[in-house]
Amino acid sequence: MEARKKTTTTTTRKKKPVDKGKKPARSELDTTTEDPRLAKRKRKKKEVPPVNVAEDLRAAREHWTRNEAKDADPKDPMLRQMSGEGDQRDLLSKAVPMSLVDPPMQNPMQEGTQRMVASARDLMDIKTLQEMRPEVYGTLTPNQVWSLVAAERKGELQHGRAMHDSELRLVELNKKFGTDYEPDDLPAIFRSLRDRRLASNFFLSLPPGGNRDGVAEGPSLLDHFIADADGLFRNVWETGTSQASSNLATRGGVEERFGYAFALKRTEGVPLTFFGGGDGKFATAPVGAPVDDADTSPAGMYLRKLQAESPNYLKPGEMPKYAAAVGESQVFGVSARYGSSVVYWKPDIDWRTTRTPGDSWSSEYLQSALSFVSANYPESVFAYTDISVARLAAAEATGFKRDRELAEKIEETGGNLSAYIETQIHGDLSWKDVDKVVLNYGTYGGIKGNMVITYEDVEKDAEKLRRFAKANGYGFTVEMGRKYVHSDENAEK
Repeated sequence: MEARKKTTTTTTRKKKPVDKGKKPARSELDTTTEDPRLAKRKRKKKEVPPVNVAEDLRAAREHWTRNEAKDADPKDPMLRQMSGEGDQRDLLSKAVPMSLVDPPMQNPMQEGTQRMVASARDLMDIKTLQEMRPEVYGTLTPNQVWSLVAAERKGELQHGRAMHDSELRLVELNKKFGTDYEPDDLPAIFRSLRDRRLASNFFLSLPPGGNRDGVAEGPSLLDHFIADADGLFRNVWETGTSQASSNLATRGGVEERFGYAFALKRTEGVPLTFFGGGDGKFATAPVGAPVDDADTSPAGMYLRKLQAESPNYLKPGEMPKYAAAVGESQVFGVSARYGSSVVYWKPDIDWRTTRTPGDSWSSEYLQSALSFVSANYPESVFAYTDISVARLAAAEATGFKRDRELAEKIEETGGNLSAYIETQIHGDLSWKDVDKVVLNYGTYGGIKGNMVITYEDVEKDAEKLRRFAKANGYGFTVEMGRKYVHSDENAEK
């Protein structure tokens, strides 16, 4: 994918190519001369070189430690804001302080876990990245850039343990499924995981949250998407609803683990806690934005006052959106319980995504937000993801030559899994980022009984989407999918 290629430079020095599935050798990280990527880029208008956060981060760290650290201005507005000064001081003074250590439920074998609060060195990395490539990192908030930086840090710290555990995962697959994988298969598996498509599932024909609540009346989710004036896909903090859970107490604890503690500004509950928690409260609330200037009610006037005095107080859109990294065999996308229709995102958003081996809310510690890493470290995903996901990833990477039984099963079920590799997308997500939409149909199991999405339903949705794309100049394609049948055999957990 183009977004994963290395940045082209003008240097004549040849570098040894780095296998994306492995940690670069120390010699490849060390440089003794000024990195040409830090020079002023001469490029055409609108041309943005491929982005690799790991490479840019190494260049940024070398740049500021060599040339800028001694001149850093402690009064820099961005640094002051990230440190909780300026307009945010009054709000932060009421927030619960972050703990100095991880909660005791943290698995001791999970190496490299950190508190997810940016240090002074991290702040300089963020600042330098945004100054070095403003057309890339300047499109994100400091909190969003920090999430990407933190994920790179965690992936690097966990690399050794994850590589060892990936080999153990192959042993587990061989023992459980009678396969014959070897350690030499790991590079191909890692590349396959790294290059997976990003997808999100939606019940476009149902009202928002209809799969959870059994609601059958009102405008469909697709109608809400199309009606958005900015053409954005919004998160639960903005809408108050979700295809999954809309529990903000838990979600806030998870997203603190992704580096968004400053954006969320917890006011109640234990920081970084999301297992069994229900008492978390945050300063950011799911309210309509922007506040209507014509609203003269006391509540409307109060919200406008907050927005004017503390611009970061009501920015729910800053929190991440969610997708999953899916294999070619997964024709029903992420998981059928989240939706019949599958939206596939363009590869060029990949650089601003992160991964967890499973659902970030998972009670399996090593699959949850505690194992949050950069997409550049697929070994962490393979080592700790659900066994069914690891099995499919290994089989796809090796052309199913070592697992013929799974190939036959996929032919029947369409590669539908209940587990998945969760992907967090940082920054705005719009229809411009959509590659294609696949509309499946059939009988789906919901929390309040089965739901039937008919072929006629998806035909109507397909026509709406095509008209919408044409009217707005969007380049995504619309495809009719296949029939899904809910049964005990393929029922989601």
